[in-house]
Parts: sequence; C-alpha cells; structure tokens
Amino acid sequence: MFNDTRYGIAVAADHLMGCKTGATQKYIILFGLVAMALPFQNCGRVNFHTLASSPSVNSSSTPTPNPTPTPTPTPPPTVPPSCTPSPNDLPVTTTLPTGVTAAQIQTICPAIGHDTECGVVIIATDSGKFLYFTGQGPFDGLDDTLVGVLNLSSQPVAQFNLSAQTKDIFGFDGDGIDGATDHNTGMQIMGNNMDTTKYGGPNVYFTNIANQNTTGTVNFIVPVPAAGGTDFFALENKITSTDSCLTSN
Repeated sequence: MFNDTRYGIAVAADHLMGCKTGATQKYIILFGLVAMALPFQNCGRVNFHTLASSPSVNSSSTPTPNPTPTPTPTPPPTVPPSCTPSPNDLPVTTTLPTGVTAAQIQTICPAIGHDTECGVVIIATDSGKFLYFTGQGPFDGLDDTLVGVLNLSSQPVAQFNLSAQTKDIFGFDGDGIDGATDHNTGMQIMGNNMDTTKYGGPNVYFTNIANQNTTGTVNFIVPVPAAGGTDFFALENKITSTDSCLTSN
C-alpha cells in the first residue's frame, strides 16, 4: 500500500510479486484520486482503493456573534415632590377682595418677558395674607415667578417671612428682573444697592435664606404703604395655585 497524506488517499497494489526485477509502476494522481495505472509486463492485476479523507473544516463558516446587550433605560428626571397642604399655608383665592378690581391688579407689576402682569399677588389684610394667581406663567418662560404685593391692611408692611415646602424659591440663579425691560413703558427695571440677587427690583432685598433656599425674608427698603400700597419682586421657581404651599408671618 502506498500512502500519500498530502492528498488524503491510499493506493494498494495486489499481485506485484511476479513483476520483473526492476519493474516500475507509474501512477497518475489527479485531484487526490488515482486516475490511471500503467503496470509493466508480467505484473499482476493492480487494484486501487481510494480512502476517504478526513472531513474538511468549512473555513467560510461565520462565527456566532455575541448577543447585543440590552441598553440600560435612562431613568426619568427627578421631579420635586408635590407639597402637602397644611393649615399654615397662605390661602389661595380666586375672588378679589371687595373694592379691588382686576385693572388694579394688572398695574402692580411691570410687563416683563412673557408676563403682562404679576404671576401671583400676595394680598395683606389686617386678618392675614392670601394669594391671588393671575394665570400668568414664569416671566422667563421657564422657572421664575413675578410676585406682586398689595397691602390692604391698616399698617405699612416693612418685611415678611416666606417659606415653601419643596421649592427653592430663594435659590436665585442671576436671571431675575433687574435690568429687564418693562414692555408697557419701555423702561429698564432698576435694582437697588441692598440686593445682590437681581430679583429684588428697585425696593426689595432678601435675608435669612436657609433650608436649601426654601425659606427667607422679603424686606422692603421703603415699607409698602397701608390701605392700598403696592410693590413687586421676583422669586425663583415656578409657583402655581396647585402646588404653592407658601407660608408667611
């Protein structure tokens, strides 16, 4: 038997014992198979057997790709919790006090940015304070509220404390009303030397800011006159009638 491992075949010759001395056999191998045998004289029958070669490896097979990892979902943005109303909250009214007209409310604040009037008015009376919301959104279109003050009490208002449950209403970020243009008059809103926040306007400054900017004191350089005096300032954050939870003393 003749083995040729390069072609994966084996050739067996039978009855070669009677061949002439020195006789040679010629084999033509094509494509791994014995194609022809040329025995010389006096040689016996030659049998050729082809043995199957080892199974070949398919080099073109594509490896199984790793599964694509499932992306981790992005968590939703953190939303400040809604406040829990309490008896100490400033009451919210949808009805103006007797003798006060909508036209009067509209003149308390200048027309700034997106607002044509105050977003909320703090109304002071001899029996306490309450809130009146006009329906105006943030004057910057995002998160700043224009606040008016209407003093219907018998005493001037020099200051009051203001607190919010969850909103950082005193977390001023520099884009307040100072320097803004009053669309009604075309005049710039002036600040004052007592205020560094740019939210005080011409007559207000803030002190005692604490509790992660949720509490502070609103001070008036010139107290708001009794029996109908008005003023204005701004607070950080969007303040609405449904989640104000503001307290004051």
